[in-house]
Amino acid sequence: ATLLFGALLLGPVSSLTAPDGPLDRRWTMMVADGLRAALLIVAPLWIDWTPDTALATLLVTVFVLGVAERFWTVCRESAAPAMLPAPAPGADAVRPLPDRSETLGRLFLRTTFVAVPLAAATLVAVTLVGNLLATGVDWFAEHQVALASYVAAGLFAASLSAVYFLTLPGTRTPRARSPLEGLRRPKTGTGADRGRTGTIRLLVLACAAVTSAISGAVAVSVLHATD
Repeated sequence: ATLLFGALLLGPVSSLTAPDGPLDRRWTMMVADGLRAALLIVAPLWIDWTPDTALATLLVTVFVLGVAERFWTVCRESAAPAMLPAPAPGADAVRPLPDRSETLGRLFLRTTFVAVPLAAATLVAVTLVGNLLATGVDWFAEHQVALASYVAAGLFAASLSAVYFLTLPGTRTPRARSPLEGLRRPKTGTGADRGRTGTIRLLVLACAAVTSAISGAVAVSVLHATD
């Protein structure tokens, strides 16, 4: 879902959520939060409702969660520049105004890199609490990730409440750009330039994070296989 709607189909998604597009950005964010909260509430129950197709249904649920996350992110990135205060009159008389879009993008990036580990640690702690509850409640023993799923649903419900009270300007802002565009080498009149594109550090961090996640999953699977 991230690759499809966050890179390959980012242009159509941006057009749908543009100020003159058919989807209102504020309501799109609210629907995405509500949908994610509802899916996380019912996700632990698929094994009870559809035991024969629970795995396939859960994979579809995860895909829909990813699609909703991409729509929410595109709306956020397109609405945030319009919410910045306008520069003071004559502020560019002495020196050019700084590129606030680049600063905003860097803020989003750093916030994401900080929020993801914190969210992961929180979910691990909630899972441990769920395992503690499982010692006394059989339902939590059969649905080990249910408590973490419900906590995540509560966070999305809180996000929906916060977005409801926001007022998003209808000002046209720069479109969201696919991360694949940053991988292209800059071109000049004589052809493509040599050199770095500026994304190598982020690619290294992303690859390290994915490798760590895969290593953790393999380690856990070995323990479960032993049991």
